[in-house]
Amino acid sequence: MSHEKMVMTVRVRKNVAERFNTLIAEIGLRRDTYLNRLLPHEVDLLSELPSHSERAAKFSKLSAQWFEDQKTRLGLKLDSELVQRINDVCREKGIVRDDFIGTFLDFLVEGYEGEPSSLASPLGKVYELINDPYFEAYGTHFNIYRKSLHYDDSDFESGMLKDMLILNAGTGTRNRGNEEDA
Repeated sequence: MSHEKMVMTVRVRKNVAERFNTLIAEIGLRRDTYLNRLLPHEVDLLSELPSHSERAAKFSKLSAQWFEDQKTRLGLKLDSELVQRINDVCREKGIVRDDFIGTFLDFLVEGYEGEPSSLASPLGKVYELINDPYFEAYGTHFNIYRKSLHYDDSDFESGMLKDMLILNAGTGTRNRGNEEDA
């Protein structure tokens, strides 16, 4: 891809655009850089679908359900070759470009629920891991373990206590930092 940039303005659902921009900012990613990295793969997947396919019809049907007054403009600064490829592939497949981008952003923000499987929001997962790096490793079990030690939230927020609990969680001990209690 070239490094020459071009602004592609798309109309997407307002709530998706706002949630996407909020999550990207809170995660600390550069929105357009992130999309420049992900969209080529999505366009490759789209290019493999037959033209005017059933899936393309689903995109159009979904778009028809989104009323114009619920959409907002979103300017994306992308590689110019990527913008051209998105335009070309969407035209070839009979998919409205803005619907393609909007559906992808919706997936990043909301995930996907359906058959044969469901996927949680990719950006939601990243947000959780960045804001609580122990979430995936300990999840609910860590919170139950912490509460079983009778620590309250103010104790837990100290940082040192969290580190100590992480170290002790693997051993199953109830050591509160006092070697004599071990």
